[in-house]
Amino acid sequence: MQEKIRQAKMELRTFLLCLLVVSVCFFWLLKPFFGPIFWACAIAIIFYPIQTKLLKRLNGRRNLTALLTLLLCIVIVVIPVVGVVSSAVGEGVNIYQKIESGEIKPGQYVEKLRAAFPVVEDALTRFGVDINNLKENVASIAMSSGKILAQQTLTIGQNTFLILVDIFLMH
Repeated sequence: MQEKIRQAKMELRTFLLCLLVVSVCFFWLLKPFFGPIFWACAIAIIFYPIQTKLLKRLNGRRNLTALLTLLLCIVIVVIPVVGVVSSAVGEGVNIYQKIESGEIKPGQYVEKLRAAFPVVEDALTRFGVDINNLKENVASIAMSSGKILAQQTLTIGQNTFLILVDIFLMH
C-alpha cells in the first residue's frame, strides 16, 4: 500500500514537471507572437461595437462585416501609425543632418536658456553643474543620438515592415 502511494506521488511529480517544461517551451515558442496577439485583442475590443452595429445593418452577413471592419481598422489605425513612424524617422534623420552640417547647434540652445533664465544657471551652479560642460554634453548627446537614428533608419524600415506583417497576423 505504501509503495502504491509513493508511486502515485512520483507519477504526479513527474507529470507536473513535464507539464511545466512543456508550458515553458510553449510560451517560448509563442513569444514572437505576443505583440500581435496583444494588439489583436486591443483592436478587437476597440472595434467590437462597430462590428456589431455593422453586423445588424448588413443583416448578419459575417464575411462582409469582417471585411468592412478590417478595412476600417486599416484606415483608422494602420495607415496613421505607419505615417507617424515614417514621419518621425524622417524628421530625426533631417535633424541629425542639420546638426552634422552645423545648421543646428545644440550648445546655442543651452546658451539661450542661460541668457533667458539666469536663475537656472544659479540653480545649476548650486547643484554643481558646469554650464560649459552641459553645453558640450548636450551637443555630444544630440550628435550621437542623431547618428544612431541615421544608422538605424534601415532597421526601422524593416521593423515597420514587420509591424505590418504582425498586423496582418492579428487579423
